[in-house]
Amino acid sequence: MLPQCFNCKHFYTGDKCDAYPAERLYNCDAFPDPKRQIPEDLLSNTVLHTTPYEEDHGILYDPIDPKVSY
Repeated sequence: MLPQCFNCKHFYTGDKCDAYPAERLYNCDAFPDPKRQIPEDLLSNTVLHTTPYEEDHGILYDPIDPKVSY
């Protein structure tokens, strides 16, 4: 299953380094600091971001495609 973040309107990927093209930085409007990626338990769907999460700036999961559920 893909991370819930991939179907969220607030999600974006950061720049990746040419030396390490497999590594990606995942960020979103809720976690905009480029040094602090989206927390692993949100990326792994262990915690659904439909309720507030520490330091999420009050921004919650907002699906691009509402037919997709987690």
